[in-house]
Amino acid sequence: MNPARLRWGLLLIFIGSLLLLNNIGFLDWWVWSEVISLWPLLLIAIGIEKIFSHSKSLKFISYLAPIALFAILGWVAFSSGGFDDEFDRSGTSYRVDYDIDSEVETVSAVIDLDDCNLSLRSTGGKLFRGRFRSWQYKPDVEYDVRGGRAEFDISHRRAFGDWIHFDGFENSSNWTTRFSDAIPISLNCTGDRADMTLDCSTLLLDKLEVDSRRGEVRIILGELRDEIQLTLEGENADFRLDLPSNCGLQISGAGGELSRLMKRLDLVEEGEFFVSIGYDTLVPKIRIDLDSEISQFSIDFK
Repeated sequence: MNPARLRWGLLLIFIGSLLLLNNIGFLDWWVWSEVISLWPLLLIAIGIEKIFSHSKSLKFISYLAPIALFAILGWVAFSSGGFDDEFDRSGTSYRVDYDIDSEVETVSAVIDLDDCNLSLRSTGGKLFRGRFRSWQYKPDVEYDVRGGRAEFDISHRRAFGDWIHFDGFENSSNWTTRFSDAIPISLNCTGDRADMTLDCSTLLLDKLEVDSRRGEVRIILGELRDEIQLTLEGENADFRLDLPSNCGLQISGAGGELSRLMKRLDLVEEGEFFVSIGYDTLVPKIRIDLDSEISQFSIDFK
């Protein structure tokens, strides 16, 4: 048996084994994204095989190369591909749900997207619901309750093969998250080239921090809270805000081109702030801190 025959035999066994484990539910289908991302290792193994296949004293290395390759791929698949108790398959996406806990009085959520896209809105009857497209790395979802506050930490998982990217795969992963509309919430969303649609119109939103470098972000606010704090950051980011027509605005950090927009919105400059006329009497009061590196910013009133 020559090394090439061993390589192709092991490849067929490996693919067949993964498919079988996928079908019986032992491994999740999304592990293929990690396995495929490591395709350069196949070229390395073939190169090593070619170098040593005609060497009498070192020919054994040409047999070890494909064995080592599929050992690595198998370890990657098995170490990160099993189901978590919180996740199950639903069509082409993965989901995680948390019921409302009677001890929870407030919610604090940190969402680290990396280069995924996010759609966020409210849900009834559940504390949190998440849907994540299957052809991506499954995110980490951490949940804890401390002193009446539910804390969520949802982050893009740093996978073994995360250092290899396909050009067409950027921004191809979509997350849909829903939070309870009955409990006050503070949100922190970050991402690189992440597009976000944050519909907070029916959330009891107290605070929202967004950092989306080179991303496009739409934020929709409602009238359910008397005061809302927004912090918007992101180099070359594009922010679009939909706000209640009767809200009061206090905006800081609006220099240069943004200052002209503030004047078109009939905001009055008071020191370091631009403020709505009659701000003290308007509800809700929305305070916005802007990053000077934001490239686009607009406000629509509904």
